[in-house]
Amino acid sequence: MALKHLYAVGKPPMVVYLITLLVIVVAPDKHTHNGWSLAAMLLGLGLMTLMYPLMLRALSGWLERASSQGGYVSLWMAYLFTSLLFQQPLWLICQKFALIGSASALDNAYFTLITFLTIGYGDLVPHDSDGRVFSMTVGLLGAAHNICFVSYLLAAGRATNGAKA
Repeated sequence: MALKHLYAVGKPPMVVYLITLLVIVVAPDKHTHNGWSLAAMLLGLGLMTLMYPLMLRALSGWLERASSQGGYVSLWMAYLFTSLLFQQPLWLICQKFALIGSASALDNAYFTLITFLTIGYGDLVPHDSDGRVFSMTVGLLGAAHNICFVSYLLAAGRATNGAKA
């Protein structure tokens, strides 16, 4: 029953995720069609922003059960899974639209992950306004991601402390 509910609620985020990947792959390159590529980048970022609350809604029942049972390991696994799930399309956007001036896939993945986790070492930086918009959006998504999972961890701590009392 729980898997059936997760499947029913999990369809919208998966559809948005696949549409996002399709938009990124089909979008024109930044160097060939500058105006269209900016619109495609913004559409991809908007879809990622839309997908995040849908994904959390799909996972919320499972996360609440895990946090109420003191399941820190399962919460951390969910954090890592959703971080990597979000990292992949953002990394594709960064590489497709050459936002940091590096053609290296590793540099683009590194920049996206460091920005998403709100670490920001500063060794790779965006060189134009498109890259700055991307960085701001990724930073805000990363901060929201951290806040959501910290709230689940606090709920798990409350449930554990309440069970001990």
